[in-house]
Amino acid sequence: MAWNSETAPFVIDTTLQISNVVGNQVYMSDRGTNFYLYNLNSRIWTARANIATGAGRVCGSIWKPSHGAAGRVYVPDLTSIRIYDIATDTWSQSAAAPAGTSTVRAICFEDDDTIWAWLSAAGPFDRVVKYAIGGDSWTDYSNDSALHVGWCALFYGGEVYAGTNDGVRKFTPGSATYTEVDAAAGRKWSAGHDEKFFLYTRAAPIDYGFWEVESGAFTDSRIDALPVTDGYQRYSVLSPDQTAVVAQKDATDIAVYGALAGFGELEIDGYEPYFGGSGLDLRLRLRMNSWRTEIKTGATVAPTAGYTGTAVTVSMVEFHIEVQGTVYEVHSVHPVTSGLDHWVDARDLEEAALLWNREGLRRKAKLTLALPSGDREYTGVITGLRLWQVAGESTVHFILKFQSLWNVSKPLWRGWT
Repeated sequence: MAWNSETAPFVIDTTLQISNVVGNQVYMSDRGTNFYLYNLNSRIWTARANIATGAGRVCGSIWKPSHGAAGRVYVPDLTSIRIYDIATDTWSQSAAAPAGTSTVRAICFEDDDTIWAWLSAAGPFDRVVKYAIGGDSWTDYSNDSALHVGWCALFYGGEVYAGTNDGVRKFTPGSATYTEVDAAAGRKWSAGHDEKFFLYTRAAPIDYGFWEVESGAFTDSRIDALPVTDGYQRYSVLSPDQTAVVAQKDATDIAVYGALAGFGELEIDGYEPYFGGSGLDLRLRLRMNSWRTEIKTGATVAPTAGYTGTAVTVSMVEFHIEVQGTVYEVHSVHPVTSGLDHWVDARDLEEAALLWNREGLRRKAKLTLALPSGDREYTGVITGLRLWQVAGESTVHFILKFQSLWNVSKPLWRGWT
C-alpha cells in the first residue's frame, strides 16, 4: 500500500477536522465554513451545507450513521457541538457548554443519547462534561489538576479516556477523578475519533501507530507518516480496521494511505446487452471498495415479452436495495434485452452476473480482480451479489461472491468474497 495525495476542492481554513471512517467515506470540515463528504476509494468530493465559522475548532468530528433518518455528524465547536443532519442537509447547534469552557475539544459517545466532552476550561485546566442530546443539556464536573490538552477521546468500561499532551488520561464519573493511564512518551495524538483506538505519530521514526484501550498496548510503526508534513500529522483519522489513514497533508492537500479491505467497485468492461448471439466480450473488474443480495438456486427466468430468447436457469432470483437495513426495492432478475443501449447501473450488474454464469465459464472467460499487489484473473461463476445504498447518497455498494474453478480437468471449487 502507498500514500495518495490530492488537493482539496476548497481553500482549507487552517486545519481540517476529519470524521471517523464509515464504509469508505469521511466528512471533513475546517475552521471556516467548508464541509464535504469524501470517498476514500473513488476520491470524489461532495459539497454539503456550509458549517458556521469556528476559528478555534481543533478535534475531529463523529459520524453516527444510526442517528436520524440517514445519520448525523457531530462537530466539537468552541463552546458547543454543531450537529449536521445528513437527510436534510442542515445544521443545528447544541446549548452552550458549561460556564468557563474555553474550547470543546475531543468528544465521544457513551450511548446514542450521551456525549462526553474533554474540554479546555478557564484556569487553564482540562475538564470533562456530559451532554444529553435528547434534553439538549449539559452536566458539569470538576476540573483536572492542570491543562493537559486533549486531542481524542473514547468511552470504555464506564470511564472517559483522552489522548493528551501529557499522555493517556482517564476520568471516572462516579468519583469525579482524573488519573494518568500511560505517559505515552514520544507520541503525539491525532485528533480523529475511533471507539477503541487512539492514533498517534512519533518523531523518530516519523510514523503512525495506535493505542488500544482494551489492552492498553501501543502498536508503533504501523504506517510510515511520510509524506504528511510535520505540524499537520495530528489532523488525521485511522480506519476501524487500522489499515487506512486519512490526513491533512499540508495547507492545501490531503493524503490517504491504503485501501479499505472488504470493499469494492465493479466495472463492466466491453459490456453490451446480449441474448443468444455470439462474440461475447464481458469482463468484470473488481476494485477495493463496498455492497450486498439474496441468492437462491435453480430458478428459471422466462423471456421478457417483446424480446426474443430462451428461458435461462440462474443461481440468483431476487435483487435487493437496502437503506440502513430497510429494503426499499425488490425485484426478480430478468433476461438481458437485445438491441438496446444500457447505462451500467444496478440492473446491468445483475444482468451481467446472469450472463457471466450462462456464458462465461463455457467460454473460459476471466474475471479480473484488481489488488494492490497486481491484477489476478479467475475462471468461475458468480454465486452471490448483494447491493445496498445509503440514504442521501448516489453511490450503490456491493459484495460480490465468486466461485473460482482452480482445476478445469478435475473441478475443484474455491470461493471468495
